[in-house]
Amino acid sequence: MGLNPDTSRNVIKEIERVHSTKYIESVRAYSTRGWGCFESTQISPQSFEVACFAVNAWLDGVDNVWQMVRPSFVLARPPGHHALADERKKLDLAILI
Repeated sequence: MGLNPDTSRNVIKEIERVHSTKYIESVRAYSTRGWGCFESTQISPQSFEVACFAVNAWLDGVDNVWQMVRPSFVLARPPGHHALADERKKLDLAILI
């Protein structure tokens, strides 16, 4: 494991464990539209990809702890920590996924 998240993982399948496909696609579509403000959240064309990298980073951290019995430090807010299965809460980018 290096400094980059494990991009061989199917992150969308992992996200679908807690969020509906419809919700994930709506977040992706909003990000694809480009720069803007989604309620109080600033969005760029890279927002969805960055959120997916954050999910991968957290999953890598969990893998380090459980599989390699090593402590981990992930410098990213847990993606989706304010989101429900089919909706987000109005706080920051991490709420989207």
